Formats: sequence, C-alpha cells, structure tokens
Amino acid sequence: MSTSAGVQRVVLQPDAQGWAQLAHDAWAHRSEDALRFRSQVGLPTDRPIIMTGHQPGFWHPGILAKYIAADRLARQVHGAAAAVIVDHDAKQPTVIDMPVQSAGGSWAAQSVDLSSERAAPDTPTTYAKRSALAHEMLVAATGTSVARVAQTNVQLLSPWFQCSDFDAGAILATDFGRQLLDGARTDAHAMASAYNDALSRWNVGIPRLTIESGQRVELPLWWIDRSGERRRAWSDDQTEQTESRLAPRALLLTALLRMVGCDLFVHGTGGGVYDQATSAWIGTWLGRDLAPMVVASADVLLPLEHAGPGRAEAARATWQAHRAPHDPSLLGEMERSATKHAMLREIEGTRDAGARRAIYERMHVELAAYRTAHAAQLEALSRQAADTQRAAKRADVAERRDWPAMLYAPEVLEELASRIEAALASSAAPADV
Repeated sequence: MSTSAGVQRVVLQPDAQGWAQLAHDAWAHRSEDALRFRSQVGLPTDRPIIMTGHQPGFWHPGILAKYIAADRLARQVHGAAAAVIVDHDAKQPTVIDMPVQSAGGSWAAQSVDLSSERAAPDTPTTYAKRSALAHEMLVAATGTSVARVAQTNVQLLSPWFQCSDFDAGAILATDFGRQLLDGARTDAHAMASAYNDALSRWNVGIPRLTIESGQRVELPLWWIDRSGERRRAWSDDQTEQTESRLAPRALLLTALLRMVGCDLFVHGTGGGVYDQATSAWIGTWLGRDLAPMVVASADVLLPLEHAGPGRAEAARATWQAHRAPHDPSLLGEMERSATKHAMLREIEGTRDAGARRAIYERMHVELAAYRTAHAAQLEALSRQAADTQRAAKRADVAERRDWPAMLYAPEVLEELASRIEAALASSAAPADV
C-alpha cells in the first residue's frame, strides 16, 4: 500500500459560506460586558473578534487549520483574530513524535524532547533539519517552558496565520469572569445540575460535577499549584489561595469566551462536539445565548511511503484465519463444505434433541478430519494474519495525521491555507461589518 501525501481532507462545518454572516450578526448585538471584557484581556473593541485556541505545543495540521480559518475569516469581516492559550492543560509541550525509518524502509514514531534534542536517530534529513530549527528557536526563547513552546510554535507557523493571544488564566481576573465565578458559587446547585444535565444530554465524555449532601458542590474549575498539579475546586473553598491559582475547565472556558470574548469561535472536531453541551448548560443555567461556534480541521499526511499491506488487508487476513477452520470452502474443500451445510440443515429440521446432538457431533468429527488434513495451511493462514497485522501497524505510522505541522513542506501548508481561504471567500462579507 502506497500512501498519498499532502492535504487529504479539509473540514469546515457548517458550510463556510455562512460564517461571515454569523460573525456579523453576533457583532451587531455586542454588549457592554463584551466590550469591557475584551478591553481587559487586551483585545480590540472596535471590530468583530474571531477566536480559537488550544494547548501550547507543536500542533498538527488539523489544529493549524483552526488558526488559519480564524485568521482568514477575521480578514474577511474586517475583524481581528484572537487565540486563547490553554496554559493550564499542557502535558510535556516540548515533546514531539518524529518519523524514523529502519534500514528495511519501515516507518516508526520516536518521541523527542526538543528542549534538549535536535532530532531522533534515523530521522530523514528533511525532518531532522526542521526539528533542529525548532530546537534552536525553543532554546533561544524566554519564559516558562509553556511560554517558550507557544512562542516557538507560532513563529514556525506564522507564514500561515496571524492572531493575537492571551492566557486562559486571565479571563477569571476580568470583571465578567469574577461576576460569573461569584454566581457559580452562590448558585452552585443550579449551576452544577444544569452542567450535569447538559453533559448527560450530549454524552461527550466529560466528567460530571459532584454535588455532595449539604451545601458543598464541585465547580467547573481547577486549582493549579506551582508545580502544575491540578485539583478540583469546590463551592466552599477559600476564594484566594497563596500557593495555587484558579483556572477554568473546558466548558467554563468556552462559555466565558462565547458569552463576551468573541463573535464567533472556531473549534476543532472535538471541541465542536463538547461545546454543544456548553450551549445547553448556559442556556439552562443563565438563559443566555452564546456566540456561534464553527468547526475547522484537516487531514494532512507526510510523504511516508509504505509498500506493505494496510488495515483493510489485515482485516481480510484475520477474517480468513478465523473463518477457515470452520469453513472448508475457503481451502477448496467444496465437498466437505457441502456436507457441513447439509448437516446444519438436518439439525434445523430435526426436533429430537438426541438426534440433533448426534448430527452435531458427526459434523465436528468431519471438521476435525478437515483441520487435520489441512493443518499446515491453517497454520500458514494464522501466521499470515499475524504478519499482516504487524505490517498494518507500520502502515498506521505512515497514515498518521498528527505529526507536528512544522515537519510538513511549506507548499503543503500553503495548499491547506489556500483551500480554507477559498472556501471562506466563496461568500462575500456583509457590507456593514
């Protein structure tokens, strides 16, 4: 199987032709709370805000697609693109997977910590050079590990998008953030019940909030200590803790941003699913509508040629290995196959339990004789299935869509950007945006 490289698929949902109008309508109904919030986190207040966001890291092209879409739509509606940095949910942001190739030509993934390594051994030269550049930029950057990764990643991908950014932790320090947090504490039972009901309705795999007997209720927040460890926040916690800071969880984060931070939010495929629960939660708890959200993503492959079998071939080989001991026709034993099916018909047509049992036992004597006669062939099918499964796992590496975007050729990322821009440009921006 040879895998075609480049942009395989671009996902823009709903139809990108309507995105500009969605942003225009939301901007037309902006509130004073929204303008104050944007001012407090350093965003413009005189134009629409198209927002996205992600954890710091070296993003794959599917994530990059969100940022490209936000940037291009912001240009189209004469607005500004902004991104929230989810800095409290980063796990080893300096570690990436690199494609490495064995002497036999098969591909594997090897983890590399770019804070200390330039590339993995056996990494092809093209990818080694790109990771070495990221390593050098990361070492030269300043600030915390998370800040340095965010800075380096954005610099590497800056030819394809431009947007301002702010930390997720900043939103709780705004007037609106404090107001919503106070409301969550004082109205904790109603807040948590609406939250849990929304999650049950949408079944998005996010844990429910705990409502204990008495007045203690879990909040959709984390306490983050200085080492980065997280613990749950509760309605009866002290509002200030010297060793920890509060950070919003996913639903609260996007709820705040879609209430007052933006006029349209661009999610990836995962966020596009869970944020339906956000809309339901806030609608039930506060009776408020949120800014519209859309989905942008992409599947883009590196040119990692793989000549062996893929998943379809592996599934077929596994099916044959499991089926052949029970189906003589797969090994050309048509007479034995006909005999087996005749016995099955006899069993179905016989009511006497003893007679049915006798026919069943004769059938298995025939199958045992067939398996003995073809033991070598059956063993060969089992080995072939195992070998094909191992080869298919190597093919999975070649078909991965989540390699860091910086490893892709610039012309491939340019194609991704062009396809997103073309889809958005197919509808004119409202004249009065």
